[in-house]
Amino acid sequence: MITKVDWLDTLPDTSFDGIILANEVLDAMPVHRLLLKAGDIFELCVGWEGDRFAWTTRPLTDDLLISVNALMQDLKANLPDGYVTEINPQLAPWIKSLAETLNRGVMLFIDYGYPRREYFHPQRTDGTLLCHYRHRVHQDPFYYPGLQDITASVDFTAVAHAAVQAGLQVSGYTSQAHFLVGCGLGDIINEKQLTGDIDRVESGRQARILTMPGEMGERFKVIALTKDLDISLSGFQFIDQRRRL
Repeated sequence: MITKVDWLDTLPDTSFDGIILANEVLDAMPVHRLLLKAGDIFELCVGWEGDRFAWTTRPLTDDLLISVNALMQDLKANLPDGYVTEINPQLAPWIKSLAETLNRGVMLFIDYGYPRREYFHPQRTDGTLLCHYRHRVHQDPFYYPGLQDITASVDFTAVAHAAVQAGLQVSGYTSQAHFLVGCGLGDIINEKQLTGDIDRVESGRQARILTMPGEMGERFKVIALTKDLDISLSGFQFIDQRRRL
């Protein structure tokens, strides 16, 4: 019997040539929530108030302070008092571990997020933290704790910086809509229509969800990180937005 798929609990012991695909992985990584108050920056932590969990603040730890200082030096915008946002210090070491595992190939990360200038926009005063419970989205992580998914959008500029530091090349960045068009989604839909496929209507509906700006097309981004791979990736030939990073 030939095994086609091996499920691993850890990264491979030896490096390999191939593809690392992470769809909605980055947004599920733990983040630290920050509060800018009276010219200082605090970490928002979980406390207990009355009969329920609630936000409380504490000074930044030394490790977190290093990450925050590097971020603030890079930001050009003046953030208002009371501004709340998130930061993921584990992103860089995580990408470094993947880079050490990949001998030659490409990493594709698909997730919802923004370039840094949009992620830390002064008008985004309450951060990007979202909770999903029974197909409903809200911003209260203390509602039914343990029963809902908690996510935060991705700072794709941080992904690019971490990649370069790990010896990878940023080979493409664009919206999911542009990526799918570049990969030939339109040709696939047209082929179904020409052959009279009975699923063509449903295929068209799914394609609209994946590509329309009001659906997933613009909210989701795709970034490609490569190692020792000098090829053009079709998903970024339609529109490549690396300059926005």
